[in-house]
Amino acid sequence: MNERYRIHIVDSDPRVAGSLAQPCQEAGFAIGATHPSLEAILDSSATPDVIVLDSATAGGTPAVGVRLLLQRWPAACVIVTGGTPATVSHAVAAGARGFLLKPYNAGDLCAVIRESFESAQLLGRGPRSHGRIVAVYSPKGGAGCSTIAVNLAVLSAARPHTSVALIDLDLQFGDLAVMLDLRSPNSIVDLVGHAELDSALVNDTFVRHASGVRVLPAPTDLASVASIDPAKVERTLAALRDHFDLIVCDLWTSLDDLTTRVLRSADAVILVTKPEVPALKSMSRVLSARDLNLDLEEAIVVANRLPTRGGPSGGEIERSLAHPISVAIPSDGLAVVDAINRGIPVVDPRIRTRVQQPFRDLVAAVWRALEGTRTAERETALAPA
Repeated sequence: MNERYRIHIVDSDPRVAGSLAQPCQEAGFAIGATHPSLEAILDSSATPDVIVLDSATAGGTPAVGVRLLLQRWPAACVIVTGGTPATVSHAVAAGARGFLLKPYNAGDLCAVIRESFESAQLLGRGPRSHGRIVAVYSPKGGAGCSTIAVNLAVLSAARPHTSVALIDLDLQFGDLAVMLDLRSPNSIVDLVGHAELDSALVNDTFVRHASGVRVLPAPTDLASVASIDPAKVERTLAALRDHFDLIVCDLWTSLDDLTTRVLRSADAVILVTKPEVPALKSMSRVLSARDLNLDLEEAIVVANRLPTRGGPSGGEIERSLAHPISVAIPSDGLAVVDAINRGIPVVDPRIRTRVQQPFRDLVAAVWRALEGTRTAERETALAPA
């Protein structure tokens, strides 16, 4: 078995995970994080495949804990440890796939997990997909990337059981926090220096919006921007896949090392343009930049503020870019500016604007693209060697 299923342990004893980490790794499992209580994991942004729940952390009633965990992560495999025969029986009835008496070792745990996956007919499907990265980019400022990133994140967070991170990578002058009326001194700077990202660090660094989106603003100190290593940012984004189902990155206009790294690692790319000749010229250059190794054939092109009086039509834009427009967002400047000034997403029901349905269309297009990526990965994983 060579899958890397992520195991999250809910146990007040921190030594438990330490004794299991290496043997589980060798058996094809990875210890994702340890949570000291049931409340801690429920409040986290974890994306576990397996949850090992100690009965004591659930107040001696693991059945209740199992139900809460499966409400949050329906596909997770919950294993209960400790407890009496009666409480374990109730936990299994509540949806636990296995149980272990304490003390137990890594071999016991791996065997129970294997049996639970086999009984659920999950083995052979490959590992559960990690979180997906969506990059939002335009080579021209003022195209509306930040507005698109914010509302994509908010609408995606409304999907069932979907944890969403929104990261401002317009490092010098990003304004995602302002657009959501949030204040936080934290930024990507606070994560890139860590070799590993545990749930506590992620929870402390991201600020939560009322929609459920977890936001990482741009740095407040411009002097710190020059010290940010693009390679470390890339590694940090990869590590955040273990904590969120979707990671939306709002990029700056410069097609520099950081931008190209994020575009290459993204599972879906949204390219935003305006119906203006200079903007179209710049976007055409991006789409044809073969020397940068950017695979943008499947990019989702958004034409913002289309149609516009006196500007090129949708057909003319597609011919200019030699690429289809996925979504056209009409201009509704007064409503959009009002929403931004109030720190409210455009898709908020309190805002009356004609751009809400196009944003929903965009979210649908993005998730279709992401599901297509998952299908391709699954087919590759199942193909004969």
